[in-house]
Amino acid sequence: MQTRKAQASVEYLIVLAIAILLAIVVLAVLGFLPDFSSNIDHRTAENFWRTQARPFTALEAYYDVQLGRAYIAFENNDDEPFILKSVYLGGTQAAYNIYNESATDFKGVSACGKESCAAQDCDCNLTYSARQMRRIVTETFLSGDEVCGIGGTQGRIPITLTYTRPEPYNGNFTQIGAMPLAVWCKRAA
Repeated sequence: MQTRKAQASVEYLIVLAIAILLAIVVLAVLGFLPDFSSNIDHRTAENFWRTQARPFTALEAYYDVQLGRAYIAFENNDDEPFILKSVYLGGTQAAYNIYNESATDFKGVSACGKESCAAQDCDCNLTYSARQMRRIVTETFLSGDEVCGIGGTQGRIPITLTYTRPEPYNGNFTQIGAMPLAVWCKRAA
């Protein structure tokens, strides 16, 4: 009698485990489980831009879905000054402003003197001292769905920076991100 109860209990547990496993597979196929791999990719890209990118690191980055602008805190992670000339996001050059947190238009002071660099290339020429961090905000450049997806909380944008050194040094340099810039998506409340 005892053996049959034990066998029935084991059979019940096996059937229950199979049912739970089947439910998890169905939820994953239907897309109701979070995508853990994209979260790992986001953290890897974020870590790259904070610690390994040179000479400019991105300490924080978010994308305002409603305004279509990226807010990025770049730091010159070198012992020499550099001039950030242009920022290409998703293959398009973006005009940018020096971010002013108290500005009511959420833009700040223009670094380029142009409203848009998308139609014609322009250099913004923002000087960074050695180890200096400055925040910029880009012009509207992509729709929120392109960056963050529908309802997404994070996104990644391919990024390329061009920069130079102050006189008497000449030469233009390009920093191509080995990984896209990881951004947090900000949505209106």
